Amino acid sequence: MKNQKRIIVLASVAVGGVLVLGSFLYNRYEKNRIQFVPESPSMMIQGEEPNNEPYRLGNTVGNMNGGSGHAVISGDWIYYKNVLDENRIYKIKYDGTGRRKICDDSAYGINISDGWIYYYTVTDPERLYRIDENGENREMILPKRITLQKIMGDWIYYIHPWTDTTTVERKSYSELWKVKVDGTEDTLLCSEYCENFTVSEGDIYCSIKESQNGIEEGTYLIDTNGNIVKKIDDDRKFYMNIIDGRMYFSNASDNRSLYKMKTDGSDKEKLVDEHTSFVNVKDGWIYYSAENQGRCLYKIKTDGSEKQKLNDEQAWFISIIGEKILYMNKAGDVSLTWDPDIHNIVINLDGTDRKELK
Repeated sequence: MKNQKRIIVLASVAVGGVLVLGSFLYNRYEKNRIQFVPESPSMMIQGEEPNNEPYRLGNTVGNMNGGSGHAVISGDWIYYKNVLDENRIYKIKYDGTGRRKICDDSAYGINISDGWIYYYTVTDPERLYRIDENGENREMILPKRITLQKIMGDWIYYIHPWTDTTTVERKSYSELWKVKVDGTEDTLLCSEYCENFTVSEGDIYCSIKESQNGIEEGTYLIDTNGNIVKKIDDDRKFYMNIIDGRMYFSNASDNRSLYKMKTDGSDKEKLVDEHTSFVNVKDGWIYYSAENQGRCLYKIKTDGSEKQKLNDEQAWFISIIGEKILYMNKAGDVSLTWDPDIHNIVINLDGTDRKELK
């Protein structure tokens, strides 16, 4: 009887120890696991209603401009470029589970539409591909070089850079095109040198660096048929975000200082008088990398107040994922090709809880 009691006591102690150890390991795992807060429909599409079919966006304009298509959200999943695996596309759930590779291509400019992931490759020079969200049915839909692609409705708008090798001058071009999301109806919209553009509510805003046909340098409003509606202003722009009728951008004509203005070019205001990159706007805040401050990550309200530093390391390609920021970090310049010294970093919107996303 005494032996039976001893066995029962020892068993109880052992079970209790296992439970305590299990609780400790679980809590430690939860503390270090990357977790994401699911986005509400208003967060899914920046500045648009999700059912606004003709103007429906794929990835947000901020993520495609400031983040260069580094990550995109669809339902419970985040699709991202894994810089630790030669820039291949991975998916992971908001709660940090289910991580897996879905594509072996070295990808860039990740976008999404109707269950398809769109991207272009760096190694195959910038051909446009798509693959479904399960990593199946991969196909090349555009056999030409592209950069800076954005989806609006059933169309992909993109820049086609090319060089005329038939002339001694070898003149470079950067044309604006559109193509259907299934790869059909590839159409030239603007033959001027378009160095950057953005889309919003059926309009295209294009920054023209130099003219092929005699028009002046500056930013132009272009319709989706390629007609130049009007010139907005004389400034060239990068990382254009359009939210509620206002444009936020890095002004290439003023040392890339951070500006805002109405989309008609009025009420222009400088917000930050320093070189800014990777501008991304969400919920009344502008997130950007300060080139002259070690490329560290900052945020400032859209009215120019409450400027805050969020980290002490370089932040490249700033994407906003729910209530998290995802960026690439490396000491030194970042190239488009794979680099083992680059890391994906995830932090909260206030800069806390830094973790590496592998």
